[in-house]
Amino acid sequence: MDDSDIKFIIALKAYVQQKPHMVSALVEVIQDGITSAFKEASERAADMESTAAMALNARLFKGNETFIADKLEKWKGKTALRWDDQLAALRGKRK
Repeated sequence: MDDSDIKFIIALKAYVQQKPHMVSALVEVIQDGITSAFKEASERAADMESTAAMALNARLFKGNETFIADKLEKWKGKTALRWDDQLAALRGKRK
């Protein structure tokens, strides 16, 4: 948590103290954010499972390089690994 997070939480506390009737709306927005994050994480997991399954099955992999590259590129910057070299190879763009 950084300074901007702490300032936000303090401001939110003051806001709720001044307008307690807004708590239900705030809880709903927070819940929507959590639901969206969960959906995105689930979708990313499904895409990574599809990519792994295709890559591990040599028969399916051949000719499906674009599918795998599309799935990896969709999550670029949002996974634990960097896929730049693999994406370049899959798209036929060797460095």
